[in-house]
Amino acid sequence: MDVYPIILDALHKRYDIAVESVTPETTLESLEVDSLGLVELMFEVEDKLGVPAPEDFPTPVTIADLVTIVETMQAGRQGQLA
Repeated sequence: MDVYPIILDALHKRYDIAVESVTPETTLESLEVDSLGLVELMFEVEDKLGVPAPEDFPTPVTIADLVTIVETMQAGRQGQLA
């Protein structure tokens, strides 16, 4: 499942952010997503994808960083199922 649109949807729902204004290079700081907001986003992504976030995931700076973290979570989950 493509992670980028899921993250954009979550940002739109939680922060009423126009997804057209977000690029992979957009920083979470510029979107005013603080550490609590990041955790909430991760919970939403967990629910949508059915993959648990590690407790010690690195702090992303950009949307691309967040996508990479979630893709790594997915890859780890698929490896566990194999």
